[in-house]
Amino acid sequence: MKEEPGKSGEGSNRAGGKVDWGRSTRFEFPKFDGEGFEGWVMRSDYFFEEVEVPEGEKVRITALHLEGKVLQWHRGYVSLQGDRAYGD
Repeated sequence: MKEEPGKSGEGSNRAGGKVDWGRSTRFEFPKFDGEGFEGWVMRSDYFFEEVEVPEGEKVRITALHLEGKVLQWHRGYVSLQGDRAYGD
């Protein structure tokens, strides 16, 4: 069976109903190392709006893009808080 052009899902950022946040060619989530906080927050907000990230996924998406001392702090926080680290 031959697929119609545009019906195969090619070019889509969704895979099996889930958005592939890391592979967007148009938008890249900004890394954060502790410097330039206000600009990073602004760029993060733009990303979340454009890619339509659900509210409940924002912290996890952000955590994937932490670097350096900020990442070390986050690891410690999650270690102390356990499952509550990402709670409401």
